Amino acid sequence: KRTASINFGSTCLNTTSYAASKSAFLQLLYSLSEEEKLKIIYSRIFSAYGEGQNENNFWPALKKAALSGKDFNMTQGEQIRDFIHVNEVAKKLVSQLKKIEEIPEGISLKNVGSGMGISLKDFALKNWVKWNARGKIKFGSIGYRTNEMKRFVSKI
Repeated sequence: KRTASINFGSTCLNTTSYAASKSAFLQLLYSLSEEEKLKIIYSRIFSAYGEGQNENNFWPALKKAALSGKDFNMTQGEQIRDFIHVNEVAKKLVSQLKKIEEIPEGISLKNVGSGMGISLKDFALKNWVKWNARGKIKFGSIGYRTNEMKRFVSKI
C-alpha cells in the first residue's frame, strides 16, 4: 500500500512561491490518483524556449535585441540550464502519452529536458551568432537574483 505523501527528495527545493505551488499541485495530483485510481504523468519541463514565449523571458528578449541591433543586458551568465526547444518538448510529451498504458497506476514523474547543461553565457553567444546580431551582449550589467539557482539540469 502506498502512503499519502510524496518524498520529493533534495532536488525539489521550494525556494520561491512558484516552486512551492508546483509542489503543492503535485501533492494534489498524487492524492487524486490515489482516490480515483488514475494514471497520471507529471512532466517536469526544464528550460523550454521558442516562439510564442513571453517576450520578457530570456530567449525571446535575447532574440528581440539581436534582431533589432540593440545591446542585451544580462548577468555574467554563469548559471547552467537545460535548454530545450518547445518543438522538442511537444515531441517528448506526445511520446509519453503514447506510452501511458505501460506505466503503473498512480503518478509517474518524467523530466522533459535535454539532460545537458549549458551556461546562459554560451547559450546567448551561440544564438547571438546564429542571428548575426550587431549589438553587444553586456555580460555582468545585471546582477544575479538573490535566490538564483546556479545549476538546473534534468536527469533523463
